[in-house]
Amino acid sequence: MGVDGLFFTHYKDGDQVLAMYSNSSRVASNKTIYYIQPVNRDTGEIIGEAIISNKTINIDASWINGANNISNEFVSLGTKLSNVSDLLFMNSARINRIGGISLGFSVKILTDYVTRTVDRQGTKSYLATKDGKVIAKGIQNTRLMIFNDSVSLQSLNGNGGLIKNEGIVSCKDQVDGSNLNIQDTQYLIHCYPIDIMGIESCMYIN
Repeated sequence: MGVDGLFFTHYKDGDQVLAMYSNSSRVASNKTIYYIQPVNRDTGEIIGEAIISNKTINIDASWINGANNISNEFVSLGTKLSNVSDLLFMNSARINRIGGISLGFSVKILTDYVTRTVDRQGTKSYLATKDGKVIAKGIQNTRLMIFNDSVSLQSLNGNGGLIKNEGIVSCKDQVDGSNLNIQDTQYLIHCYPIDIMGIESCMYIN
């Protein structure tokens, strides 16, 4: 991607590999036109005819020419082009402040591995980033709010509205855990700080 609107990527949509790109910088209306074209999965070569994408693309390239104290590499959470509800761990790097390259790794594949390993012990685990983005759900109809070195668990109704605050668990006291009654069920909750590909997160296990 470039700060002038130039963009190229490969991505999967189901079993099909596609390329999305803009072949010129922004037009007079300040709107970039994106094209989609099939890709040969063996060679990576673009094949077939290009069509104009009707997807709404929101590409933040501001980090490319950011301040000197910003690292040339950083990680973030993004979404798939084919399904915005599917999260990606994005590993990005600047190229001479005029462009950048990003690789996206499926959040679900990585978190499934982590939670599957933990949940073999008969527990349930919940993962969220420190800024509150949920990447693996735990107890049904609950929400995790993270602040400092603690997490607050909240019960929600079927529409996602707050019912009540169930309690606070410290991530510093990992051994003892905290006993909480959530939705009339008793849980022993442990909170652990965890780093996933450079993104600071918290895991709670019950």
